[in-house]
Amino acid sequence: MQKLNLIVLIGISISIIWFNIKLHTQHFSKEETKEDILLQLNFLENELKYKHLGEDMQELFP
Repeated sequence: MQKLNLIVLIGISISIIWFNIKLHTQHFSKEETKEDILLQLNFLENELKYKHLGEDMQELFP
């Protein structure tokens, strides 16, 4: 009975590890990643310059 429990636990552990690896691996090319980063930086630049994001965040986290 203990061997069966051990086998089941090992199977579950391997499944969880495999799922996490698949979930956290990127499926994007280098160009897609670069484009995504530029979009995020442009968004942050606009928020900081025109919508006073810095001041708003400073009020939340003094």
